[in-house]
Amino acid sequence: MIENMSKHNKTSISEFPFGQLSDGTQITEYRLENKNKISISVLNYGGIIHSIVVPDINGEFADILLGYEDIDGYLQDRSYMGAILGRYANRIADSSIILDGVKHLLPSNDGTSCNHGGTQGFNQVVWDSEIIYSEDDVALVLNHLSPDGDQGFPGNLEISIRYTLNQKNELTVQINAYSDQKTVVNISLHPYFNLTGLSSVNIETHMLEIKADEYLPINDSMIPKGEKRTVSQSPFDFRTLASLGSRLSKQNPQLKLAEGFDHCFVIRDSSNELKEMAIIEDPVSRRRLTLSSNAPGLQLYTGNYLNGNVPGKRGAQYNKWQAVCLEPQHFPNSPSEKSFPSTVLKPGQEYNHQIRYKFDIAN
Repeated sequence: MIENMSKHNKTSISEFPFGQLSDGTQITEYRLENKNKISISVLNYGGIIHSIVVPDINGEFADILLGYEDIDGYLQDRSYMGAILGRYANRIADSSIILDGVKHLLPSNDGTSCNHGGTQGFNQVVWDSEIIYSEDDVALVLNHLSPDGDQGFPGNLEISIRYTLNQKNELTVQINAYSDQKTVVNISLHPYFNLTGLSSVNIETHMLEIKADEYLPINDSMIPKGEKRTVSQSPFDFRTLASLGSRLSKQNPQLKLAEGFDHCFVIRDSSNELKEMAIIEDPVSRRRLTLSSNAPGLQLYTGNYLNGNVPGKRGAQYNKWQAVCLEPQHFPNSPSEKSFPSTVLKPGQEYNHQIRYKFDIAN
């Protein structure tokens, strides 16, 4: 273990070996811990957030993320557990994009769609890592160059992702990218939250609020096709806190298609500024997460396809509805839908996505 402490605050960052790949590449776990003993650990493989340890109402600390004990679990994983999603988070219909009249073919790894960047997405990249100290904080920065043609996407794309844990118990993830050709970019994160800290308990009692009046209905290929539908008088109405179980139990054609929630919500505030998107809390532990981002959409996924195939932390079997994912992002299938906000990145432009997770105790 290697540990460093910033001279300017009580945030520390430690490095631990986390195993190695078949080619001998060493994987490292970086653990950030603030003065309140809240800790976040990130792997340089996939930029995976491996654990988030926070207290409950009684001051008892627990890890609120699903994940795996070692690198082998993440290598076998097909659920994008905790990982960076890219180049394009979520689905692109027909596994193709058209830019300036040129059709670019992408891998079909979800039926006829390209999902989360293709068969070799950012979740499988070993990222270059750097620890950066500033006057106010310490950060882990991961960098990667995705070459022109990677998974069919045009342009050499330079990506930098900065993880910062502050003394307000906020984890900020700053994502920036630049391309030397016109391309599409939509990068997000995929942590699986269970605020009980007990991986054997599902998330049906979790209370959720989403700052959205509309969501994007999907077809039988899990693809939105341009329609925005009101959440009013539907299981998708999370405008005030409601339990996930009370909504998952509803008979609804959209929920039946996805076997739960796997839908993008249209955030009410359409600005490009950082804004609060969602609040989720566990009524027993009273742990609460407030999620903010500058993206236009939020994908809500309730772990519908977890099937216990890969043993999780402490040998747990992760099954359906055992976690909830809140993925701030651009809308799925935006490259094919002109009515959706554009995800095109041109040379000279900066892709800028900020995500903030704030952890506290609900009243």
